[in-house]
Amino acid sequence: MGALCTYGFYRVIEGNQARREAKREKREVRAALIPFLQAEEDARYVAERERLTEVERRVMRGADPDFVPGASPYKTPGVWLPPGDNRFG
Repeated sequence: MGALCTYGFYRVIEGNQARREAKREKREVRAALIPFLQAEEDARYVAERERLTEVERRVMRGADPDFVPGASPYKTPGVWLPPGDNRFG
């Protein structure tokens, strides 16, 4: 009975170590991929921003001669928040 319990605990410890190693590997892979995913999202954001600025330029072409396409309508110079950040409203 003692040998059976010892073997059982041995297998549990092995399983815990394997699971811990798999979690560590998954965490390292995710950490390595984050810069690439962020760069891809940044490129997508810039392309979409340029597209929207061009649409704005086309729509407002004859409406207002002082209109600057892509300029912020808000009076908050120097404050940049990532898209979707709702800390101020």
